[in-house]
Amino acid sequence: MTLPLQGDKPRWYRLLGSTVYGATMLGLASMLLVGVGRTVAASPWMAAWFPPRCAASAKQAHASPLDVQVRPRAEPDSNWSGYVVTGGPYRAVAGTFTVPRLAENAPTNTQMSQWAGIGGYHSRELVQAGALERPGAAGRTTVQLWWEVQPHPMVPVLPARPGDRVQVTIGLVGPACWATSLSDLSSGRHYSINLRQQTGGSAEWVLEAVTSIRPLTGAKKAIPLAPYRSAARFSQLQVAGPSRTLLAMTIVNRGHALASPSTLNRDRFSVSENRASSTRPQG
Repeated sequence: MTLPLQGDKPRWYRLLGSTVYGATMLGLASMLLVGVGRTVAASPWMAAWFPPRCAASAKQAHASPLDVQVRPRAEPDSNWSGYVVTGGPYRAVAGTFTVPRLAENAPTNTQMSQWAGIGGYHSRELVQAGALERPGAAGRTTVQLWWEVQPHPMVPVLPARPGDRVQVTIGLVGPACWATSLSDLSSGRHYSINLRQQTGGSAEWVLEAVTSIRPLTGAKKAIPLAPYRSAARFSQLQVAGPSRTLLAMTIVNRGHALASPSTLNRDRFSVSENRASSTRPQG
């Protein structure tokens, strides 16, 4: 996932950037209101900030339990830990995860996300939804539920809390149209949206060390993985499509494993932090 980059610039620089960005957004909104939406939609930069939506034209594809008879292949990655199935096309994915509790002394410049998605493995085309955790002062953690259509940035939609159980379902409801829903099973909150993306080559259930993107330049920056006290638990893994190849992804940084998935137990697994390696520098 990608989110707007906060950066480490001086406060006056960030305020100036926010002012320019806000004025730009206000001007563009005014353009839309006076009927020049086609101009906005034709701009590649604007397209990155207004992800395409779509209308359902067919009954939603439903996922079935993941075939755990396929032997997983271990694979290192710079920021994903979890399981990926490849060899699609895939028409739906679903899963439930528990938002892990971050360490009390988690640095405020770290973050962590958990999600389920379609596409994205060796591809820029990805539809995903999940939770983002940000540690704050005095051990307080901010949790946001979000959706994203890459290469566009993530869009936060609901607040959540550490320990909440979150269910994600994504399924085709028309050509390149994905019904995407987030349900916080602990609070009862729910959000759904239809998103357009030409994808389907893989399906994932992932804990991620996230990446930030600077709005005006598109520059990306890796954010260190936040340390966490409880394992991230995934369950009820479902997918619509063949399980030809199953990958067990481990986050590896400078030769050290930071987060690794457990062995699949029917339709569930957990991602645990390698505490001996997590204190080493990342990035």
